[in-house]
Amino acid sequence: MKQRTLLIVDANAEDRAVVARHLRCDTSFEYRVLEAGSIVDGLAHLAETAPDCVVLGDRLTDGDALDFLHAIRREDARKPLPTVIFTGTGNHQQAVELMKAGAQDYLVKSDPAADAIRLAVNNAIYKVQTERQIERLYEEARAGNAAKDDFLAMLSHELRTPLTPVLALVSSTIRDPTLAPDVRETFAMIQRNVELEARLIDDLLDLTQIASGRLKVERTPVDVHRCIEAALDICHVGFDEKRITVRTELAAARSVVLGDFARLNQVLWNLLKNAVKFTGAYGHVTIVTSNEAETLDIEIRDDGMGIDPARLANVFGAFSPIRPQPTSTGVGLGLAITRAIIEGHGGAIRAESDGQGHGAVFHISLPLTTAALPASEARTPPPGTAVRGKTILVVEDHEDTRRALS
Repeated sequence: MKQRTLLIVDANAEDRAVVARHLRCDTSFEYRVLEAGSIVDGLAHLAETAPDCVVLGDRLTDGDALDFLHAIRREDARKPLPTVIFTGTGNHQQAVELMKAGAQDYLVKSDPAADAIRLAVNNAIYKVQTERQIERLYEEARAGNAAKDDFLAMLSHELRTPLTPVLALVSSTIRDPTLAPDVRETFAMIQRNVELEARLIDDLLDLTQIASGRLKVERTPVDVHRCIEAALDICHVGFDEKRITVRTELAAARSVVLGDFARLNQVLWNLLKNAVKFTGAYGHVTIVTSNEAETLDIEIRDDGMGIDPARLANVFGAFSPIRPQPTSTGVGLGLAITRAIIEGHGGAIRAESDGQGHGAVFHISLPLTTAALPASEARTPPPGTAVRGKTILVVEDHEDTRRALS
């Protein structure tokens, strides 16, 4: 027969005897009963042994049940103790207060049926065991998620590292004016696919940072109009290849926000990349900015494939490509990352579409700032500024990357 240790804490010795007698009649368990009439004696028993359950009277010689529960919490608030209140009043409000303080059940002394006492003790023990199991599973899940995020971050870095020297060498080689056209085309294909692979890996890393709440967003004054121009410069090849007309209406009188230039550029690049992907040849893409009260509003509109209205609600979910098609690339992380970055800036983003074939519109709203742009922005050297005669130290632990950068 299984054994249980029970601690009865009650100022009334007769009440303690009633509880002990009823529990010793239990055929499922053999009870070892400890008794105390005061808070001091009860705590002394707890210090010496770990009872499976406490039956606690509402009146003690040096306090009451609530005082005893508070004393237990002061000893170790993290370890719940199965407790049944054995009350003589039957006061519902008092019972609620005792349950809030840590008790699991209560009985009225005027009707101490043996079955009721055994049921209350079993119920209290089961509740606490369940709470402990849930807490243990939660801690294991949290530790597992943290380990998973750390592993994915490490894996993303290790996957990205070998691509860096490849991309550096291909990018420099493709600019060689003496390169034969067929060789240049081959290098261009390699460059496109390496860039795509690098972007997928970067997206995976960003997603793990978002999931763990570690996505970093710098907060410095940024001119979003410059971000838009930089993103257009990155995407112009895609627009040119499909003969897509791009129109900009940067009408916002105020375009400076507190944010991260690189992250905002990533947002705009994602949205413009999608516009290129889902807009047909000779299509149109329009980028508009305006001010509404203390916000900068950005609208990116295309006349491409559109979005099924049924998918609009989930368009910013991870692993949810906007408009899946046999030739599409990517795993649907771009818009999930985009939303996280915008929300990390205190802004909001939403998508609209009238359905298939009617294009799509993405609206972004960002809070403005009155802070001035850094003076360094005005001194940014134009592309191609010579740095001949300078000494550059390349610090990189990956030998191929170090060689390619040098």
